[in-house]
Amino acid sequence: MRTARVRAAWALFFCGSVFACSSGDDSTDDVPFERDGGASDVRDAGDDTRDAGDGDRDGGPRDAGEEVRDGGDRDGGQPLTPELMPGQYVQVAEGRIEIGVDTFATVQTKLGPGVRSMAMNARSFEWMLSDGVVLTVWFANTGLGPVGTVDMGATVLWISVQGGYTGQTPDGVGLGASRTDVETAFGAAPHEVAITANPTGTLLQYFTGGLLVALDDNGMTRTITICRAYRVEPDGEIDPNDSRLRLSNGDLEGFMGLGQRGTNINTVRTRLGEPDAEGDVTVSGQQLHTLSYAFIGIEIFQVDNAVIGDDRVAFLTIHTPYYGLGAGGAGIGTDRSDFETFLGNQGYGNATASSNANFFCYDHPSAQSVGVTYTEDTPPVVSSVTTPLLTCP
Repeated sequence: MRTARVRAAWALFFCGSVFACSSGDDSTDDVPFERDGGASDVRDAGDDTRDAGDGDRDGGPRDAGEEVRDGGDRDGGQPLTPELMPGQYVQVAEGRIEIGVDTFATVQTKLGPGVRSMAMNARSFEWMLSDGVVLTVWFANTGLGPVGTVDMGATVLWISVQGGYTGQTPDGVGLGASRTDVETAFGAAPHEVAITANPTGTLLQYFTGGLLVALDDNGMTRTITICRAYRVEPDGEIDPNDSRLRLSNGDLEGFMGLGQRGTNINTVRTRLGEPDAEGDVTVSGQQLHTLSYAFIGIEIFQVDNAVIGDDRVAFLTIHTPYYGLGAGGAGIGTDRSDFETFLGNQGYGNATASSNANFFCYDHPSAQSVGVTYTEDTPPVVSSVTTPLLTCP
């Protein structure tokens, strides 16, 4: 049922007021892609949901009132031994930074004030530490506040190391390790992408292992990123006719009618774990609840509506770095013409323009519509797919 409440939520969402669209480019710099506010020079990996809190504390001086945390900070002023623990933490001489535990405030307490990355709305900060270590930390968009705002309670989503960092994983992988070393320790990467920005190379993605490794053109490790260990790789088949992602540990479905009311949110949490960010956005007096798994390219939306069910998925969006494909190999990063061929083979009609110049709607005679955002590249490529599209904004 296409309710006014749903239409209001859709209209704001696709006008770009709630979430920024990714570039959709499968190329990336050493640290993963950036989605907050679009492509950037650094192109690091944050989520595109919004962080609640004050904007006047970003990148400010350390808070002298914050206590030094136990579990990894230097003992009696002695520097710690550098160490990498995939899915959990990065340890530098100055302290241990833990994924999902440390906040912007505690990181500054341990490392001092960082320098914010230059990209618009970037949520990452860089620290130049002892021995030439370069540490980049992206802070999660914890509570869906103003775009680009990082408050002192924002938690760490990922950490990358470069420069003179000497720490290694328990399996002995560190900067300078060969591709063979990496694959001996962690197996072949479930997915890899070409780094087309200078310096070029290859990014090995181990999302369920909590690790991403950037190799140079000689196959040697130059950057390591530690993130949370996700429960599933973002590789499930895209099935627009059933508003479904077919993940390896179970499907995620959007609202298709009373016969398919969308996946229960508790099931979403079971299959994906807790989101990188979660919160409510109020649109024309109505709420749109969001579970953002942006680091693996999945956004889950709920609508406060009795027909759709406020405990179920109303619709979902995928974006970079989601690499699952539909029939015929179409997905994020596919040329527009090829993606429209894929949709046509699934029974969808021609594109209908929306209020967003880059977003197009595709209707189906017997299934819910699909929304697709394209980049402004030549040729344009897919940067996000939304299913089901309950109304074209």
